[in-house]
Amino acid sequence: MTDPFHMSRLELLPDELLLLIASFAMSQSTIAALARTSHRLYSIYDPCLYRWNVAHDQSSALYWAAENGIMVTFQKALDDGATLPVEYSSEELTNGPGYPCSTCSMELYDFQPHPLTLAARGGHEAVVRLIIEKGASPDMVDPEGITLLSVAAMNGHVALTRTLLALGARQDIELPGRHALTVASYRGHKEVAAILLSDLENHYNEALEDQVKEALIAAISKRHKAIVQLLISHGAALNFVYAFQETPLNTAARNGDTDILLLLLKHGADPNRVLNRHHAALTEAVLHNHEEAALILAQHTERLHCTRALSIAVQQDDKRMFESLLRKGAAPDFSLSDLAGHSQEDDLTYEWVQPIVYAVQSQDTHLVEMLLDHGADVNVQCPGWPKTGYDVVYSHVLFWPVEKQHEAMVDLLLERGADPNVVDKANQPPLTYAIECGNEYIIKSLLDHGANPYRAVDNMGKRVLCYKEVSTSIRTMLEEAEKNWPSEP
Repeated sequence: MTDPFHMSRLELLPDELLLLIASFAMSQSTIAALARTSHRLYSIYDPCLYRWNVAHDQSSALYWAAENGIMVTFQKALDDGATLPVEYSSEELTNGPGYPCSTCSMELYDFQPHPLTLAARGGHEAVVRLIIEKGASPDMVDPEGITLLSVAAMNGHVALTRTLLALGARQDIELPGRHALTVASYRGHKEVAAILLSDLENHYNEALEDQVKEALIAAISKRHKAIVQLLISHGAALNFVYAFQETPLNTAARNGDTDILLLLLKHGADPNRVLNRHHAALTEAVLHNHEEAALILAQHTERLHCTRALSIAVQQDDKRMFESLLRKGAAPDFSLSDLAGHSQEDDLTYEWVQPIVYAVQSQDTHLVEMLLDHGADVNVQCPGWPKTGYDVVYSHVLFWPVEKQHEAMVDLLLERGADPNVVDKANQPPLTYAIECGNEYIIKSLLDHGANPYRAVDNMGKRVLCYKEVSTSIRTMLEEAEKNWPSEP
Protein backbone atom coordinates (compact mmCIF):
# COMPACT_ATOMS: atom_id res chain seq x y z
CA MET A 1 0.00 0.00 0.00
CA THR A 2 1.09 3.58 -0.65
CA ASP A 3 2.27 5.35 2.50
CA PRO A 4 -0.14 8.31 2.98
CA PHE A 5 2.54 10.23 4.89
CA HIS A 6 5.10 10.05 2.09
CA MET A 7 2.48 10.74 -0.57
CA SER A 8 1.28 13.80 1.31
CA ARG A 9 4.89 15.06 1.49
CA LEU A 10 5.30 14.42 -2.27
CA GLU A 11 2.34 16.66 -2.95
CA LEU A 12 4.09 19.49 -1.11
CA LEU A 13 6.78 19.62 -3.78
CA PRO A 14 6.50 22.28 -6.46
CA ASP A 15 5.51 21.34 -10.01
CA GLU A 16 9.05 21.85 -11.29
CA LEU A 17 10.48 19.21 -8.93
CA LEU A 18 7.64 16.81 -9.67
CA LEU A 19 8.32 17.13 -13.39
CA LEU A 20 12.05 16.62 -12.73
CA ILE A 21 11.23 13.39 -10.90
CA ALA A 22 9.20 12.22 -13.91
CA SER A 23 12.13 12.91 -16.22
CA PHE A 24 14.13 10.24 -14.41
CA ALA A 25 11.39 7.59 -14.76
CA MET A 26 12.53 4.47 -16.63
CA SER A 27 9.11 3.12 -17.57
CA GLN A 28 5.53 4.12 -18.27
CA SER A 29 4.38 2.07 -15.31
CA THR A 30 6.41 4.25 -12.93
CA ILE A 31 4.83 7.45 -14.21
CA ALA A 32 1.39 5.81 -14.21
CA ALA A 33 1.82 4.81 -10.56
CA LEU A 34 2.68 8.38 -9.63
CA ALA A 35 -0.28 9.72 -11.59
CA ARG A 36 -2.70 7.51 -9.69
CA THR A 37 -1.81 8.84 -6.24
CA SER A 38 -3.88 12.05 -6.23
CA HIS A 39 -5.82 14.44 -8.40
CA ARG A 40 -2.96 16.97 -8.40
CA LEU A 41 -0.31 14.42 -9.31
CA TYR A 42 -2.59 13.00 -11.99
CA SER A 43 -2.95 16.41 -13.61
CA ILE A 44 0.84 16.78 -13.63
CA TYR A 45 1.94 13.26 -14.54
CA ASP A 46 -0.75 12.22 -17.02
CA PRO A 47 0.70 14.45 -19.79
CA CYS A 48 4.16 13.19 -18.84
CA LEU A 49 2.92 9.66 -19.33
CA TYR A 50 1.78 10.42 -22.90
CA ARG A 51 4.97 12.33 -23.70
CA TRP A 52 7.04 9.40 -22.44
CA ASN A 53 4.95 7.07 -24.64
CA VAL A 54 5.62 9.26 -27.69
CA ALA A 55 9.34 9.50 -26.99
CA HIS A 56 10.07 5.94 -25.94
CA ASP A 57 7.25 3.66 -27.16
CA GLN A 58 6.52 4.88 -30.70
CA SER A 59 3.20 6.49 -29.73
CA SER A 60 1.70 3.09 -28.95
CA ALA A 61 -1.05 4.79 -26.90
CA LEU A 62 -2.34 6.46 -30.07
CA TYR A 63 -2.59 3.11 -31.86
CA TRP A 64 -4.14 1.38 -28.83
CA ALA A 65 -6.77 4.10 -28.51
CA ALA A 66 -7.60 3.89 -32.23
CA GLU A 67 -7.95 0.12 -32.06
CA ASN A 68 -10.20 0.24 -29.01
CA GLY A 69 -12.15 3.36 -29.92
CA ILE A 70 -11.13 5.35 -26.81
CA MET A 71 -11.49 8.90 -28.07
CA VAL A 72 -10.23 10.58 -24.87
CA THR A 73 -6.98 8.62 -24.92
CA PHE A 74 -6.58 9.16 -28.65
CA GLN A 75 -6.98 12.94 -28.30
CA LYS A 76 -4.58 13.08 -25.32
CA ALA A 77 -1.93 11.22 -27.32
CA LEU A 78 -2.28 13.77 -30.11
CA ASP A 79 -2.21 16.72 -27.68
CA ASP A 80 1.02 15.45 -26.12
CA GLY A 81 2.94 15.06 -29.34
CA ALA A 82 1.93 11.79 -31.01
CA THR A 83 2.34 12.07 -34.77
CA LEU A 84 -0.68 11.08 -36.84
CA PRO A 85 0.40 10.22 -40.40
CA VAL A 86 -2.26 10.92 -43.00
CA GLU A 87 -1.24 7.91 -45.12
CA TYR A 88 0.99 4.86 -45.21
CA SER A 89 4.60 5.59 -46.06
CA SER A 90 5.83 4.78 -49.55
CA GLU A 91 8.19 2.22 -47.99
CA GLU A 92 5.30 0.42 -46.28
CA LEU A 93 3.30 0.32 -49.51
CA THR A 94 6.32 -0.85 -51.54
CA ASN A 95 7.20 -3.63 -49.10
CA GLY A 96 3.62 -4.78 -48.56
CA PRO A 97 2.43 -8.19 -49.75
CA GLY A 98 0.70 -6.68 -52.77
CA TYR A 99 -2.81 -7.07 -54.09
CA PRO A 100 -4.10 -10.64 -54.04
CA CYS A 101 -6.12 -11.60 -57.10
CA SER A 102 -8.33 -14.19 -55.44
CA THR A 103 -11.31 -13.91 -53.13
CA CYS A 104 -10.16 -17.13 -51.46
CA SER A 105 -7.78 -15.32 -49.07
CA MET A 106 -9.45 -12.67 -46.97
CA GLU A 107 -7.05 -12.50 -44.03
CA LEU A 108 -4.76 -9.58 -43.17
CA TYR A 109 -1.01 -9.91 -43.48
CA ASP A 110 1.41 -8.99 -40.70
CA PHE A 111 2.20 -5.26 -40.91
CA GLN A 112 1.77 -2.22 -38.64
CA PRO A 113 -1.70 -0.90 -39.46
CA HIS A 114 -2.37 2.81 -39.66
CA PRO A 115 -4.50 4.14 -36.76
CA LEU A 116 -7.28 4.75 -39.28
CA THR A 117 -7.20 1.09 -40.33
CA LEU A 118 -7.26 -0.01 -36.68
CA ALA A 119 -10.24 2.23 -35.94
CA ALA A 120 -12.05 0.95 -39.04
CA ARG A 121 -11.48 -2.68 -38.04
CA GLY A 122 -13.18 -2.00 -34.72
CA GLY A 123 -16.00 0.02 -36.27
CA HIS A 124 -15.09 3.11 -34.23
CA GLU A 125 -16.83 5.85 -36.21
CA ALA A 126 -15.81 8.79 -34.02
CA VAL A 127 -12.11 7.98 -34.28
CA VAL A 128 -12.42 7.35 -38.01
CA ARG A 129 -14.12 10.72 -38.50
CA LEU A 130 -11.48 12.54 -36.46
CA ILE A 131 -8.57 11.04 -38.39
CA ILE A 132 -10.19 11.84 -41.73
CA GLU A 133 -10.92 15.38 -40.53
CA LYS A 134 -7.19 15.71 -39.77
CA GLY A 135 -6.31 14.98 -43.39
CA ALA A 136 -6.38 11.22 -43.95
CA SER A 137 -8.18 10.02 -47.06
CA PRO A 138 -11.38 7.97 -46.77
CA ASP A 139 -9.90 6.01 -49.70
CA MET A 140 -6.73 5.04 -47.83
CA VAL A 141 -5.36 1.71 -49.08
CA ASP A 142 -3.16 -0.37 -46.78
CA PRO A 143 -0.07 -2.34 -47.90
CA GLU A 144 -2.27 -5.38 -48.49
CA GLY A 145 -4.43 -3.50 -50.95
CA ILE A 146 -7.45 -3.10 -48.68
CA THR A 147 -9.46 0.11 -48.50
CA LEU A 148 -11.22 1.38 -45.41
CA LEU A 149 -14.53 0.39 -46.99
CA SER A 150 -13.22 -3.14 -47.43
CA VAL A 151 -12.05 -3.21 -43.81
CA ALA A 152 -15.52 -2.13 -42.66
CA ALA A 153 -17.13 -4.69 -44.98
CA MET A 154 -14.80 -7.44 -43.80
CA ASN A 155 -15.90 -6.88 -40.21
CA GLY A 156 -19.58 -6.29 -40.92
CA HIS A 157 -19.69 -2.71 -39.64
CA VAL A 158 -22.96 -1.37 -41.04
CA ALA A 159 -22.85 2.13 -39.51
CA LEU A 160 -19.19 2.65 -40.40
CA THR A 161 -19.87 1.60 -43.98
CA ARG A 162 -22.53 4.29 -44.24
CA THR A 163 -20.22 6.82 -42.59
CA LEU A 164 -17.34 6.15 -44.97
CA LEU A 165 -19.62 6.45 -47.99
CA ALA A 166 -20.95 9.74 -46.61
CA LEU A 167 -17.36 10.94 -46.18
CA GLY A 168 -16.67 10.25 -49.84
CA ALA A 169 -15.13 6.77 -49.86
CA ARG A 170 -15.18 5.42 -53.42
CA GLN A 171 -15.89 1.93 -54.74
CA ASP A 172 -14.24 2.25 -58.14
CA ILE A 173 -10.65 1.76 -56.95
CA GLU A 174 -9.03 -1.17 -58.77
CA LEU A 175 -8.52 -3.86 -56.14
CA PRO A 176 -8.82 -7.34 -57.69
CA GLY A 177 -10.57 -9.63 -55.24
CA ARG A 178 -10.64 -6.97 -52.51
CA HIS A 179 -13.52 -4.71 -53.46
CA ALA A 180 -15.74 -3.91 -50.50
CA LEU A 181 -18.78 -5.64 -52.01
CA THR A 182 -16.73 -8.77 -52.67
CA VAL A 183 -15.38 -8.83 -49.12
CA ALA A 184 -18.83 -8.32 -47.60
CA SER A 185 -20.23 -11.10 -49.79
CA TYR A 186 -17.37 -13.44 -48.90
CA ARG A 187 -17.86 -12.83 -45.18
CA GLY A 188 -21.65 -13.11 -45.35
CA HIS A 189 -22.49 -9.55 -44.23
CA LYS A 190 -25.74 -9.07 -46.12
CA GLU A 191 -26.72 -5.64 -44.78
CA VAL A 192 -23.31 -4.21 -45.61
CA ALA A 193 -23.47 -5.81 -49.06
CA ALA A 194 -26.88 -4.23 -49.67
CA ILE A 195 -25.58 -0.76 -48.73
CA LEU A 196 -22.55 -1.12 -51.00
CA LEU A 197 -24.64 -2.51 -53.84
CA SER A 198 -27.02 0.44 -53.67
CA ASP A 199 -24.10 2.88 -53.73
CA LEU A 200 -22.57 1.10 -56.73
CA GLU A 201 -25.85 1.26 -58.62
CA ASN A 202 -26.23 4.97 -57.89
CA HIS A 203 -22.68 6.12 -58.62
CA TYR A 204 -20.57 3.51 -60.41
CA ASN A 205 -22.39 2.01 -63.38
CA GLU A 206 -19.15 1.14 -65.17
CA ALA A 207 -17.78 -0.81 -62.20
CA LEU A 208 -21.10 -2.37 -61.20
CA GLU A 209 -21.21 -5.43 -63.46
CA ASP A 210 -17.68 -6.65 -62.78
CA GLN A 211 -17.92 -6.10 -59.03
CA VAL A 212 -21.26 -7.90 -58.82
CA LYS A 213 -19.79 -10.87 -60.69
CA GLU A 214 -16.83 -10.94 -58.33
CA ALA A 215 -19.13 -10.69 -55.32
CA LEU A 216 -21.37 -13.47 -56.64
CA ILE A 217 -18.45 -15.88 -56.87
CA ALA A 218 -17.36 -14.92 -53.36
CA ALA A 219 -20.85 -15.53 -51.95
CA ILE A 220 -21.24 -18.86 -53.78
CA SER A 221 -17.79 -20.01 -52.67
CA LYS A 222 -18.68 -19.40 -49.02
CA ARG A 223 -22.27 -20.68 -49.39
CA HIS A 224 -24.03 -17.43 -48.47
CA LYS A 225 -27.39 -18.05 -50.12
CA ALA A 226 -28.98 -14.83 -48.86
CA ILE A 227 -26.29 -12.74 -50.51
CA VAL A 228 -26.49 -14.75 -53.73
CA GLN A 229 -30.22 -14.03 -53.72
CA LEU A 230 -29.56 -10.33 -53.06
CA LEU A 231 -27.13 -10.10 -55.99
CA ILE A 232 -29.50 -11.96 -58.31
CA SER A 233 -32.32 -9.60 -57.34
CA HIS A 234 -30.09 -6.77 -58.53
CA GLY A 235 -29.55 -8.39 -61.91
CA ALA A 236 -26.36 -10.38 -61.40
CA ALA A 237 -25.25 -12.27 -64.52
CA LEU A 238 -25.14 -16.04 -63.97
CA ASN A 239 -23.51 -17.55 -67.04
CA PHE A 240 -20.21 -15.70 -67.14
CA VAL A 241 -16.78 -17.31 -67.05
CA TYR A 242 -14.13 -16.49 -64.46
CA ALA A 243 -10.72 -17.66 -63.29
CA PHE A 244 -9.82 -21.05 -64.75
CA GLN A 245 -12.78 -21.31 -67.11
CA GLU A 246 -15.31 -21.70 -64.31
CA THR A 247 -18.95 -20.63 -64.06
CA PRO A 248 -20.97 -19.76 -60.93
CA LEU A 249 -23.02 -22.95 -61.35
CA ASN A 250 -19.87 -25.09 -61.53
CA THR A 251 -18.65 -23.53 -58.30
CA ALA A 252 -21.91 -24.30 -56.52
CA ALA A 253 -21.86 -27.84 -57.89
CA ARG A 254 -18.31 -28.38 -56.66
CA ASN A 255 -19.42 -27.26 -53.20
CA GLY A 256 -22.47 -29.52 -53.29
CA ASP A 257 -24.61 -26.56 -52.25
CA THR A 258 -28.08 -27.65 -53.33
CA ASP A 259 -29.85 -24.51 -52.11
CA ILE A 260 -27.67 -22.24 -54.21
CA LEU A 261 -27.80 -24.68 -57.14
CA LEU A 262 -31.58 -24.54 -57.18
CA LEU A 263 -31.51 -20.76 -56.85
CA LEU A 264 -29.11 -20.37 -59.77
CA LEU A 265 -31.03 -22.81 -61.96
CA LYS A 266 -34.31 -21.06 -61.16
CA HIS A 267 -32.90 -17.77 -62.39
CA GLY A 268 -31.41 -19.05 -65.62
CA ALA A 269 -27.99 -20.53 -64.94
CA ASP A 270 -27.07 -22.84 -67.83
CA PRO A 271 -26.09 -26.36 -66.63
CA ASN A 272 -24.82 -27.25 -70.09
CA ARG A 273 -22.26 -24.50 -70.40
CA VAL A 274 -19.00 -26.42 -70.65
CA LEU A 275 -15.61 -24.77 -70.40
CA ASN A 276 -13.21 -26.18 -67.86
CA ARG A 277 -11.82 -29.38 -69.41
CA HIS A 278 -15.32 -29.95 -70.77
CA HIS A 279 -16.75 -30.35 -67.26
CA ALA A 280 -20.41 -29.44 -67.01
CA ALA A 281 -21.73 -28.55 -63.56
CA LEU A 282 -23.08 -32.10 -63.20
CA THR A 283 -19.61 -33.49 -63.78
CA GLU A 284 -18.22 -31.26 -61.03
CA ALA A 285 -20.83 -32.56 -58.59
CA VAL A 286 -19.97 -36.17 -59.45
CA LEU A 287 -16.22 -35.57 -59.26
CA HIS A 288 -16.67 -34.21 -55.74
CA ASN A 289 -19.12 -36.91 -54.61
CA HIS A 290 -22.12 -34.64 -54.10
CA GLU A 291 -24.98 -37.02 -54.88
CA GLU A 292 -27.90 -34.73 -54.07
CA ALA A 293 -26.46 -31.92 -56.17
CA ALA A 294 -25.77 -34.34 -59.01
CA LEU A 295 -29.34 -35.60 -59.05
CA ILE A 296 -30.69 -32.04 -59.17
CA LEU A 297 -28.41 -31.17 -62.07
CA ALA A 298 -29.11 -34.42 -63.93
CA GLN A 299 -32.69 -33.26 -64.46
CA HIS A 300 -31.47 -30.18 -66.34
CA THR A 301 -28.40 -31.51 -68.15
CA GLU A 302 -28.02 -32.72 -71.72
CA ARG A 303 -27.62 -36.43 -72.48
CA LEU A 304 -23.93 -36.08 -73.38
CA HIS A 305 -22.91 -34.67 -70.00
CA CYS A 306 -25.16 -37.03 -68.06
CA THR A 307 -23.42 -39.96 -69.72
CA ARG A 308 -20.04 -38.49 -68.98
CA ALA A 309 -21.00 -38.04 -65.34
CA LEU A 310 -22.05 -41.69 -65.27
CA SER A 311 -18.69 -42.66 -66.72
CA ILE A 312 -16.84 -40.68 -64.06
CA ALA A 313 -18.91 -42.27 -61.29
CA VAL A 314 -17.79 -45.71 -62.49
CA GLN A 315 -14.20 -44.51 -62.84
CA GLN A 316 -14.26 -43.28 -59.23
CA ASP A 317 -15.85 -46.52 -58.04
CA ASP A 318 -18.78 -44.52 -56.69
CA LYS A 319 -21.43 -47.21 -57.02
CA ARG A 320 -24.09 -45.24 -55.19
CA MET A 321 -23.70 -42.26 -57.52
CA PHE A 322 -23.63 -44.60 -60.51
CA GLU A 323 -26.89 -46.28 -59.53
CA SER A 324 -28.58 -42.97 -58.70
CA LEU A 325 -27.69 -41.45 -62.07
CA LEU A 326 -28.96 -44.52 -63.89
CA ARG A 327 -32.24 -44.32 -61.99
CA LYS A 328 -32.51 -40.65 -62.93
CA GLY A 329 -32.33 -41.66 -66.57
CA ALA A 330 -28.72 -40.93 -67.50
CA ALA A 331 -28.04 -42.42 -70.93
CA PRO A 332 -25.75 -45.44 -70.43
CA ASP A 333 -23.53 -44.71 -73.43
CA PHE A 334 -22.44 -41.98 -75.83
CA SER A 335 -23.45 -42.08 -79.45
CA LEU A 336 -21.01 -40.88 -82.09
CA SER A 337 -23.44 -38.07 -82.91
CA ASP A 338 -23.17 -36.92 -79.28
CA LEU A 339 -19.43 -36.53 -79.73
CA ALA A 340 -19.56 -34.69 -83.04
CA GLY A 341 -17.40 -31.60 -82.97
CA HIS A 342 -15.06 -32.81 -80.24
CA SER A 343 -11.37 -33.15 -81.00
CA GLN A 344 -10.13 -36.70 -81.40
CA GLU A 345 -6.80 -35.83 -79.85
CA ASP A 346 -7.95 -33.71 -76.93
CA ASP A 347 -11.38 -35.06 -76.10
CA LEU A 348 -12.27 -38.48 -77.36
CA THR A 349 -9.09 -40.24 -76.33
CA TYR A 350 -9.19 -39.40 -72.65
CA GLU A 351 -12.27 -37.34 -71.87
CA TRP A 352 -15.20 -39.18 -73.42
CA VAL A 353 -14.78 -42.78 -72.30
CA GLN A 354 -17.88 -44.97 -72.51
CA PRO A 355 -19.24 -45.93 -69.06
CA ILE A 356 -19.11 -49.59 -70.03
CA VAL A 357 -15.35 -49.32 -70.59
CA TYR A 358 -14.74 -48.30 -66.98
CA ALA A 359 -17.27 -50.86 -65.76
CA VAL A 360 -15.56 -53.69 -67.64
CA GLN A 361 -12.13 -52.54 -66.46
CA SER A 362 -13.38 -52.59 -62.88
CA GLN A 363 -14.06 -56.33 -63.34
CA ASP A 364 -17.37 -55.76 -61.58
CA THR A 365 -19.89 -57.80 -63.54
CA HIS A 366 -22.74 -56.30 -61.51
CA LEU A 367 -21.95 -52.81 -62.81
CA VAL A 368 -21.78 -54.08 -66.37
CA GLU A 369 -25.10 -55.89 -65.97
CA MET A 370 -26.72 -52.74 -64.57
CA LEU A 371 -25.57 -50.73 -67.58
CA LEU A 372 -26.81 -53.36 -69.99
CA ASP A 373 -30.11 -53.66 -68.11
CA HIS A 374 -30.57 -49.90 -68.51
CA GLY A 375 -30.06 -50.06 -72.24
CA ALA A 376 -26.31 -49.85 -72.77
CA ASP A 377 -25.23 -51.20 -76.15
CA VAL A 378 -22.75 -54.02 -75.63
CA ASN A 379 -21.44 -53.36 -79.14
CA VAL A 380 -21.21 -49.59 -78.82
CA GLN A 381 -18.19 -48.02 -80.48
CA CYS A 382 -15.59 -46.85 -77.98
CA PRO A 383 -13.57 -44.00 -79.49
CA GLY A 384 -12.14 -43.00 -76.12
CA TRP A 385 -10.08 -45.05 -73.67
CA PRO A 386 -8.42 -44.14 -70.38
CA LYS A 387 -4.77 -43.11 -70.46
CA THR A 388 -2.61 -46.22 -70.47
CA GLY A 389 0.83 -45.01 -71.54
CA TYR A 390 0.49 -46.69 -74.91
CA ASP A 391 -1.81 -46.40 -77.89
CA VAL A 392 -5.03 -48.36 -77.51
CA VAL A 393 -6.42 -49.75 -80.74
CA TYR A 394 -9.58 -51.25 -79.26
CA SER A 395 -12.79 -50.19 -80.97
CA HIS A 396 -15.22 -52.12 -78.76
CA VAL A 397 -15.27 -53.06 -75.11
CA LEU A 398 -14.98 -56.84 -75.73
CA PHE A 399 -11.30 -56.51 -76.63
CA TRP A 400 -10.23 -55.42 -73.16
CA PRO A 401 -11.32 -58.50 -71.14
CA VAL A 402 -10.15 -60.79 -73.94
CA GLU A 403 -6.63 -59.38 -73.88
CA LYS A 404 -6.58 -59.18 -70.07
CA GLN A 405 -7.96 -62.75 -69.91
CA HIS A 406 -10.92 -61.92 -67.67
CA GLU A 407 -12.94 -64.98 -68.53
CA ALA A 408 -16.13 -64.19 -66.57
CA MET A 409 -16.36 -60.75 -68.15
CA VAL A 410 -15.84 -62.17 -71.64
CA ASP A 411 -18.64 -64.67 -71.03
CA LEU A 412 -20.98 -61.98 -69.71
CA LEU A 413 -20.44 -59.70 -72.71
CA LEU A 414 -20.86 -62.54 -75.19
CA GLU A 415 -23.98 -63.81 -73.47
CA ARG A 416 -25.44 -60.28 -73.60
CA GLY A 417 -24.88 -60.07 -77.33
CA ALA A 418 -21.33 -58.84 -77.89
CA ASP A 419 -20.30 -59.45 -81.51
CA PRO A 420 -17.27 -61.78 -81.50
CA ASN A 421 -16.35 -60.70 -85.04
CA VAL A 422 -15.89 -56.96 -84.46
CA VAL A 423 -12.44 -55.68 -85.42
CA ASP A 424 -10.14 -53.16 -83.79
CA LYS A 425 -8.53 -50.15 -85.44
CA ALA A 426 -5.93 -52.49 -86.96
CA ASN A 427 -8.65 -54.78 -88.37
CA GLN A 428 -8.01 -57.55 -85.84
CA PRO A 429 -10.89 -59.44 -84.15
CA PRO A 430 -11.02 -60.50 -80.48
CA LEU A 431 -10.08 -64.05 -81.54
CA THR A 432 -6.65 -62.80 -82.61
CA TYR A 433 -6.07 -61.41 -79.11
CA ALA A 434 -7.20 -64.67 -77.50
CA ILE A 435 -4.87 -66.74 -79.70
CA GLU A 436 -1.96 -64.39 -78.96
CA CYS A 437 -2.65 -64.85 -75.23
CA GLY A 438 -3.02 -68.62 -75.61
CA ASN A 439 -6.18 -68.64 -73.49
CA GLU A 440 -8.01 -71.79 -74.51
CA TYR A 441 -11.12 -70.99 -72.45
CA ILE A 442 -11.67 -67.59 -74.10
CA ILE A 443 -10.91 -68.96 -77.57
CA LYS A 444 -13.58 -71.61 -77.06
CA SER A 445 -16.07 -69.07 -75.69
CA LEU A 446 -15.56 -66.80 -78.70
CA LEU A 447 -15.93 -69.71 -81.13
CA ASP A 448 -19.03 -70.97 -79.32
CA HIS A 449 -20.59 -67.54 -79.76
CA GLY A 450 -19.90 -67.38 -83.48
CA ALA A 451 -16.36 -66.09 -83.91
CA ASN A 452 -15.10 -66.79 -87.45
CA PRO A 453 -11.79 -68.68 -87.17
CA TYR A 454 -10.74 -67.56 -90.64
CA ARG A 455 -10.76 -63.93 -89.50
CA ALA A 456 -8.12 -64.42 -86.83
CA VAL A 457 -5.57 -62.23 -88.63
CA ASP A 458 -2.86 -59.82 -87.46
CA ASN A 459 -2.58 -56.14 -88.33
CA MET A 460 -1.01 -57.07 -91.67
CA GLY A 461 -3.93 -59.31 -92.59
CA LYS A 462 -1.94 -62.51 -92.11
CA ARG A 463 -3.67 -65.42 -90.40
CA VAL A 464 -2.26 -65.85 -86.91
CA LEU A 465 -2.51 -69.63 -87.02
CA CYS A 466 -0.09 -69.71 -89.95
CA TYR A 467 2.86 -68.48 -87.89
CA LYS A 468 1.85 -68.49 -84.23
CA GLU A 469 3.01 -71.41 -82.11
CA VAL A 470 0.01 -72.64 -80.16
CA SER A 471 -0.80 -75.71 -78.12
CA THR A 472 -2.08 -78.78 -79.88
CA SER A 473 -5.46 -78.45 -78.19
CA ILE A 474 -5.88 -74.85 -79.40
CA ARG A 475 -4.82 -75.70 -82.95
CA THR A 476 -7.22 -78.65 -82.98
CA MET A 477 -10.05 -76.46 -81.65
CA LEU A 478 -9.48 -73.85 -84.35
CA GLU A 479 -9.19 -76.39 -87.15
CA GLU A 480 -12.43 -78.04 -86.04
CA ALA A 481 -14.10 -74.63 -85.95
CA GLU A 482 -13.00 -73.94 -89.52
CA LYS A 483 -14.92 -76.98 -90.63
CA ASN A 484 -18.13 -75.27 -89.46
CA TRP A 485 -17.56 -72.47 -91.94
CA PRO A 486 -18.33 -73.24 -95.59
CA SER A 487 -15.14 -71.64 -96.89
CA GLU A 488 -12.42 -69.18 -96.02
CA PRO A 489 -13.75 -65.63 -96.46
